[in-house]
Amino acid sequence: MPIKREELTEAQKTERQISAMGDSVNLINRLIAAGNHTTNVHDTIDRNVRHLELMVAKDNIKGSGQSLTAFTDAITAGKEYIKAPVVEG
Repeated sequence: MPIKREELTEAQKTERQISAMGDSVNLINRLIAAGNHTTNVHDTIDRNVRHLELMVAKDNIKGSGQSLTAFTDAITAGKEYIKAPVVEG
């Protein structure tokens, strides 16, 4: 029996995308607050920064009425954080 896929409206899709973006913001902020400069942390922050950059450029996100400040702030903070040298061990 095939899995029934939930049909979402465009507004619901945008809400889910914004929610996922919020998860990226929270993760970036938590990792920065922890202060670890490992390769894994830097890679995770970089992936989430790139995700946010792609998403804030989407028309549906820009036109959602949602403030993008938290997202752009996390992008800026994440980029700044990963400029620091990696310290393993």
